[in-house]
Amino acid sequence: MKLQNLCARLDQEESFSQRLPLNIEEAKDRLRVLMLRKHPRDKSVTDSVMGPKYVVSVESGLGKEKGLEILSLFVNMKKEDLPVEAHSIIKECKGSPLVVSLIGALLRDFPNRWAYYLKQLQNKQFKRIRKSSSYDYEALDEAMSISVDMLREDIKGYYTDLSILQKDVKVPTKVLCILWDLETEEVEDILQEFVNKSLLFCDRNGKSFCYYLHDLQVDFLTEKNRSQLQDLHRKMVTQFQRYYQPNTLSPDQEDCMYWYNFLAYHMASANMHKELCALMFSLDWIKAKTELVGPAHLIHEFDCAVCENFQEFLSLNGHLLGRQPFPNIVQLGLCEPETSEVYQQAKLQAKQEVDSGRLYLEWINKKTVKNLSRLVVRPHTDAVYHACFSQDGQRVASCGADRTVQVFKAETGEKLLEIKAHEDEIWDSATGKLVHTYDEHSEQVNCCHFTSKSNPLLLATGSNDFFLKLWDVRSANEKKSINVRRFFLSSEDPQEDVEVIVKCCSWSADGTEIIVAAKDKILLFDIHTSGLLAEIHTGHHSTIQYCDFSPCDHLAVVALSQYCVE
Repeated sequence: MKLQNLCARLDQEESFSQRLPLNIEEAKDRLRVLMLRKHPRDKSVTDSVMGPKYVVSVESGLGKEKGLEILSLFVNMKKEDLPVEAHSIIKECKGSPLVVSLIGALLRDFPNRWAYYLKQLQNKQFKRIRKSSSYDYEALDEAMSISVDMLREDIKGYYTDLSILQKDVKVPTKVLCILWDLETEEVEDILQEFVNKSLLFCDRNGKSFCYYLHDLQVDFLTEKNRSQLQDLHRKMVTQFQRYYQPNTLSPDQEDCMYWYNFLAYHMASANMHKELCALMFSLDWIKAKTELVGPAHLIHEFDCAVCENFQEFLSLNGHLLGRQPFPNIVQLGLCEPETSEVYQQAKLQAKQEVDSGRLYLEWINKKTVKNLSRLVVRPHTDAVYHACFSQDGQRVASCGADRTVQVFKAETGEKLLEIKAHEDEIWDSATGKLVHTYDEHSEQVNCCHFTSKSNPLLLATGSNDFFLKLWDVRSANEKKSINVRRFFLSSEDPQEDVEVIVKCCSWSADGTEIIVAAKDKILLFDIHTSGLLAEIHTGHHSTIQYCDFSPCDHLAVVALSQYCVE
């Protein structure tokens, strides 16, 4: 009787059957169909159940190990024997239980299609991820669309509007209030409907709510509404213009950061070129945005907008725009070449502000030669002794007298990693004994060098503290630490009296060995064992200034203080 009542409550329109189930098995099947087809992933069905209810928090995605375990059960393999495509599938779908279970069911029938299903997932070909047997849904796109189709007609359009959101971006409620021209409470009620049906996720941070889509939902909406995307972006920009002027945004506004980061993106996607140029070439916008988020994001946007003058202006002055007090951006613009659009706008704005008593200086004899610098950053607080590119040219590492190693993007100057002087200790929790101490450089850092291999990407640094250290660039963890001074000690010399400065280092072509220059010696180390493989003594009458490995073979070149190169 209770199951019959539940079936009746969940299917009041009698869209699936006009009679009640006659037995428990039929009731189970009816409820299964109702949950899959009429109320998919909808937690509001609990409103139809009498008695106590308990909310259990469930992660939106499976962890990597759990996802691999599920796939291994489908294909009857050990988890460690799964092909590399299995790891990529879990990563691509971010552990979506729906995708993992559907692809697992498909692979059970076609165990050699790992690469095929990964390719379809990467290309957003959801229709081709299709199950012909008695699986709950025939295809991935059907599984995702059925929840959308069951939305009330009056809110379906609001969900379509979310097609223009980017992946991994949490959107404040205020942004959607502006987009839909509704009160906060009305917007929250609509969004809660989407959250209840697992079509949207909510991040509650104190009083403010932020909403975001799963990557697969973004891909699904983008493909489904591709013909409408330009109009949807235009709607977002138009609604913003109704509420705000770009230079009136205040950092204390809930939606401020969203507009600074994505307004130009929406304009470009809407093909609103006139509005985009007016925004991007406005010194007021540049001043406001760089004060809030720094110049790196703007440099990237200008690269997309193909505006050489403004990109160059930001690249060469980014180290100034990131300082406090914030410099006068109009005065900086007046220092640009007279042919630059930045200079033209700065001069126009300066003339307007002079009437109100503002003083500006114009450099009348500046050179017309184009500045050859492409980017200027100030990552250090003291002298910089060395900088190098990574093998792919995407990163730059630098080191210096402030005892830090910095890694930043070569294109925009955005900081990726900073390794400061500090000390980490590892203790045995059972015995309370000190197991190991990791020390960062305690003196100025003289050299830094990326390995040519990207897996893992390592950075070697040498310092006045007589240590060579190897770092994992992605995690900033120290991988190896080699005390170079011990190779210069003799039995008659007290250890504390021997000063050894690691001046430079260089990787072998295969990334398995590294040479280090200190005083009058070249030392060759195996990076896996830290063992000394070879030692070259250049003589007591000269010190080594620089060394480098040949990229083709095991030759090395050394620059000496006695005017020689060996």
